[in-house]
Amino acid sequence: MKTFIKTAWLVALALTLDACSGRPLLQGVAHFEEYTDFAVNYTPDDCILTAQILDLECDQDGRFALSAEQAPKPGSYELLIGNKVYGVYLEKGKTLELEVTPLADGTFDVQFAGENAGLSRFVSVLYAAYDIMEYGSMEPDGTTNDQYLAKLDGNRNRVEEAFSLIADSPLRAHYEKLSEYTYTALKMRLLLDRAYENDEDVKTYPEFRELLQACNPDCPEGLQSAYSFIWLSNVSEVEDASEGDLSASAIDQLRIIREQISQPTARKMLCYLAANTFFAYGDGESGKEEFWKAFCETASDFPDLIGAFQPEYEKEIVHMENKPLPNVPVVHPDGSSVELARVVAGKLTYIDIWATWCGPCCREIPYLEKLVEEMKSEEGIRFVSLSVDEDEAAWQAKLAADKPQWEQYLLNGQAGSEFSAALDIRGIPRFILVGADGNILVPDAPRPSSDGIKEFLLQYIDR
Repeated sequence: MKTFIKTAWLVALALTLDACSGRPLLQGVAHFEEYTDFAVNYTPDDCILTAQILDLECDQDGRFALSAEQAPKPGSYELLIGNKVYGVYLEKGKTLELEVTPLADGTFDVQFAGENAGLSRFVSVLYAAYDIMEYGSMEPDGTTNDQYLAKLDGNRNRVEEAFSLIADSPLRAHYEKLSEYTYTALKMRLLLDRAYENDEDVKTYPEFRELLQACNPDCPEGLQSAYSFIWLSNVSEVEDASEGDLSASAIDQLRIIREQISQPTARKMLCYLAANTFFAYGDGESGKEEFWKAFCETASDFPDLIGAFQPEYEKEIVHMENKPLPNVPVVHPDGSSVELARVVAGKLTYIDIWATWCGPCCREIPYLEKLVEEMKSEEGIRFVSLSVDEDEAAWQAKLAADKPQWEQYLLNGQAGSEFSAALDIRGIPRFILVGADGNILVPDAPRPSSDGIKEFLLQYIDR
C-alpha cells in the first residue's frame, strides 16, 4: 500500500511539473494596426553584453506567446515595442498576461494580468524610466545636457513611487540596488556627454569622480545596469601614447580587474570589454604582444573568451594606404544607386562612416558641419557621409532633421559588410581620406572634432 501511495504521489508530481513546464511564460494580445517591432530582451547571465532578442510573433488575431524553453531563466526582461522600452518579470511555471494597445503619441498602453502582474508593472516603470535612448543627444531637438539630467532625476522619482507595487516582494532589495546603479550609470554617461561637448576632461568633474566610487562594480547589478562597464572605461589614470595605441590603458584595466573584480561573470565580461576596446578601437599593432600576455593572464579562467579573441590576436594587419577604395554600390537619398568609385572620383574626399543609432557618430556631426562650412571655398576637397544603417527610414528621418550640406549615401546590406571587411572596420565612427585617383591616403583619419583637422586636410589638398 505504501509503495502504491508513493508511486501515485510521484506520478502526480511529475504530471504537475510537466504541466508547469508546458505553460507559457508570457502570452496575450497586441492590437497593432501595422508591423511593429515586438520582442523581449533576454540576458541569460545577467549581462547586457550577452543579451538575446526573442521576437514575439503575433498571429492574425494579434495573439502571441513565449515558452519557458525560449527564456528559461527567471527574472526581469526588457519588453521592446517599436522604439519604446517596457518590462516584464517572467518565471517558469507562471504565466503573465499582456494586452498591448498603440497610443496616438507613439507610446503603448501595456496592461498586465495573471501571475507576477504587480512585479511586472514595477519592472516596466523601472525599464521605461531608465531607457538609455531617452537621454541621448543624437537628434537636434534642442534638449540640453542639464535638461536630460533633470529628466533623469524626475524619472528616478517615478521609480521610487513605483516601489509601492512590490512593497512585500523579497526582490525589493535587489531592485532598489539595480535602480540606484542604473541611475548612477546614466548620470555618468550624461556627464561624459557634457565633457565631450565642452571639450573637457570628465575626470576634472568632482561629481563624476564621486560617482566612480559610488557603486560596487563587482556584483550582478553592476553588470545589469552597465555601471561596471562605465567604471572600467574611466577608472584608470593611465594615459595612452596615441589614439591608435591603446595598450597602456587596456593593460591597466586588466590589472584593475585582477585586483578588484572577483565575481566570475563580472570578471569575464570586463575582460571582454578590455579586449574588445583594444582590438576594435586600437590600431591592432601597437602594444599587441604586451596586451595579449596580460589578457591571457587575467582571463585564464575563461578559455572560451581567450579563444574568441585569438583570431583578432593572430590577424595580420592589412595596410590599405595607396590601395583603391573598395568599389561597392551605395544608395542616394532619392533612392538611386551609384558606384562608390564614381562618388569619390576626381577629388580628394573625406569620408565619414556613421549610423543614426551610434551616439559618438552623431556627436561628430556638428563638428563635421562646421568643418564643411569652413572649407566650402576649397574646391579641391569633397565631404561624403556613408551611413551603415539597416533602417533606411531612420536614416532618411535624420537627414530630414539635420539637412546636411554635403553628400549623403547609404551603405548597408552585403555591400556594407564587404566594405567593412575590406577596411577592417570594427567600430564607428570611422573617417577615411581618399585621393583624387580613388586610392586610400589615410584609412583611419582624424575625426572632425580632432585638433588641427582643417590643417590636416589642407596639407593633402596642396599636394
